[in-house]
Amino acid sequence: MAIPEACGLWIEQRVQEELDNKKDTGASLREIGRMIAAEVEKHFETKVKPDAITKKASRINRSVTNVTEKSKPTEIKEHSTPEIIENRKPQGGGAREGSGRKPKEVKEHIPGSGSEATEALQFSCIAISQLERIRSDDPKRSEALGEVALWIKTNN
Repeated sequence: MAIPEACGLWIEQRVQEELDNKKDTGASLREIGRMIAAEVEKHFETKVKPDAITKKASRINRSVTNVTEKSKPTEIKEHSTPEIIENRKPQGGGAREGSGRKPKEVKEHIPGSGSEATEALQFSCIAISQLERIRSDDPKRSEALGEVALWIKTNN
C-alpha cells in the first residue's frame, strides 16, 4: 500500500476511534482534528491541515456520503412542442438582393501574357534571406557560398 493511502486509512481509523471515545473524552471535532494532525506529522512526517481532518470527522459523524441520490427519470410529455412555437406566425425573410460576398472574377489565362502564377521571386527572396543569416566570421562561409554558386550554374 502506498504511503498516501496508508496515511489516509490511518487518519480515517483514528478519526473513528476518537469519535467512538468522544463521549468519554468530551473532545470537540476541532480538537480531534488538531490532535490527529499533530499525530500525522509525527508518524508520517507530513503536514495535514487540521480543518481537513475536522471536516472528515464531521462527515463520518453524520454518516453522510458524497454520493448523490439517484435522480428521478424525466417525464416525457406526449405533446412537447412549446405553445409559443405553435402560435408563431410566419415572418418575412430571405436574402436581400445584392447582399453577401461578391463572387470572385475569374480571369481567363492567356499563355505567354506574363500573368502566370509564379513563386520564383518569392523563393529567391527567401533564399537570399537565409544566405544573409550566414555570419561573416563563419569559417565555412566561402565554402557554403561556393556551393550556392555551383547550384546556380548547374540549374540555370
